Amino acid sequence: MKVAIFGGTFNPPHNTHVKIARAAAEICDKLIVMPCGIPPHKSCDVDAEVRLRLARLAFPFACVSDSEIKKQGKSYTVETLREIKEQYPSAQLLLVIGGDSLRDFDGWYRPDEICRLATLVVAHRIHKTFEKTVEHVKRKYGAQVVFLD
Repeated sequence: MKVAIFGGTFNPPHNTHVKIARAAAEICDKLIVMPCGIPPHKSCDVDAEVRLRLARLAFPFACVSDSEIKKQGKSYTVETLREIKEQYPSAQLLLVIGGDSLRDFDGWYRPDEICRLATLVVAHRIHKTFEKTVEHVKRKYGAQVVFLD
C-alpha cells in the first residue's frame, strides 16, 4: 500500500495545490492532506481551523487530517511521518513536496530521517532545474526522489 502525505499551510489552498493533490492521488492508494498547525519556517495569518475547513472543501477526494493542527507547538514533518508509519506500518510512505521545498530541504528538521521514512515526490514543472539539488539530496540523505507531473 502506498500512502502519500501532502502537507502545507494551505494559506489558502489554491488551484495548484489541488492539481498537485490530484496528481498525487493517481500514484497512491491513500492521500492524506495535512494542513500544518504552527509552521516552523513561515508565519501564517489565517487561523488553523479556517485553513482546515478550506482544505476539506478544496480536497474532497483526499483524507484531510487535523492531526498537526491538534498538536501543541510547531509541526515537524518527521514527527507526522513517524505517526503515519505507526498507523500504516507496512505502507510505503510518499511525501509530496514542491520544488521550492526540495531546494530548502537542508533546512528542514531531521531531513535524514524524513528520507528514511518516505520517498520524496516532487511537484515541479521543470525537472532539469533541480538536477543538482536532487543529486545533493540523494547523496547527502540517501533519499529516493521521484517527480510528479
